[in-house]
Amino acid sequence: MKPVKSLKPKRESLPVLHCRGSYYDVGFSIGKTFRGIIQDSLAENQFYNEVVLKAGSTPAGKILVQNCLDVCMAKYPNYVSEIRGTADGAQISFDELFMLNMDSILSTIDEVRNHNEVSKVGGTGCTTIICNKNDVILGHTEDALAEIKNHIYIVSAEIVDEEGELLEKFTTLCYPGVLMGYTMGYNSNGMIYSVNTIFPTVHTSGTPRSFVARALLSTSNLDELVRLLEDEGNGVADGFSINVYFYQKNGIINGNETSTDMDALYNIEVAPPLANTFPMKSSVNVMKVGPGQIYEHCNRFLRISTKEINQTALKYSDRRSDTIKSHHKPPSNQKDVEEILSNQTDYNYPIYNEEKEDNGKYDMSFIKTVAVGKYLLNSYTPCLCISFIDIRPLSFCLWIIWNLPYTDL
Repeated sequence: MKPVKSLKPKRESLPVLHCRGSYYDVGFSIGKTFRGIIQDSLAENQFYNEVVLKAGSTPAGKILVQNCLDVCMAKYPNYVSEIRGTADGAQISFDELFMLNMDSILSTIDEVRNHNEVSKVGGTGCTTIICNKNDVILGHTEDALAEIKNHIYIVSAEIVDEEGELLEKFTTLCYPGVLMGYTMGYNSNGMIYSVNTIFPTVHTSGTPRSFVARALLSTSNLDELVRLLEDEGNGVADGFSINVYFYQKNGIINGNETSTDMDALYNIEVAPPLANTFPMKSSVNVMKVGPGQIYEHCNRFLRISTKEINQTALKYSDRRSDTIKSHHKPPSNQKDVEEILSNQTDYNYPIYNEEKEDNGKYDMSFIKTVAVGKYLLNSYTPCLCISFIDIRPLSFCLWIIWNLPYTDL
């Protein structure tokens, strides 16, 4: 695919697909429904075209792709089927779409390692604010490559087996062609979450983070989630942070006892296996944000000690964190969280990253805030609100609202 420069204004609509079926069927529905969005996005994505596809066509890249496919088939064959369905529906080759879901692994190939686009990868600007005070809120900016800004969509899916029995039910914001789960959303078990990408040294024989994130959509408690993130046997290939909350009553989720604290939110950092780890599994650090506490996370490891390789992302993370500390009081309610996520005081490294009114070039102009989400968790009806239109402050935004369908509510 030949990359093209996008000159489109930001779209002021957010398509939502409701679908039901097998893993392949749901994938096919996504691909067919959003065929134009997926094809356009991949055509415009320079990192995908100039790094991922180029790397995947080299002899070393082909070996990596096959090894990664073997890992994913052994652990998550249903999600491989989901990608195959999306590829068929979108009329894109399976190999090209699979490579999109292992992009960071392919960026390690020598032929592309020093390419200018490697430092310009998506997910380098997500900011998360956890507020467990007067209001209980998880606020999150979804930041991605500028080429993605008109190409996001929401999928509300029910996965069923051959007898029609429900296996998974969830709603999630999606990147075009990427497995569901690597953004923000919720499931019918009472789990709500958002994801921040982090850039450690890549563990090329590990499980791609897009597959691990897809699996979290099936979880129902913290213990299950941590086991999944540890990914024993391989460990995750690359890094990320998950912000999560489980709604429950009396220490019970769907009738099962769990160690999850119903009054707490959690930030969980996930990194590839540390040296001399046996059995091979991800490094996972869980931090509890209890009543009266707040927390912010900006695309870097704060508690796991491991090398981070994307210096652009590190600098952007530090600048956003500095802005939060220097320009805002500790948040205690919804308005405070919205003000933080709206902040643009740092011209080159804004928290809310949109086109500049003066059309000026700035350090992080290749990244844009494509959506903002806020989970209101102690309201009468807990809900997820998503905004995708460039209006600040966020208190004046048009929010799309989903009441969270907790089974215990």
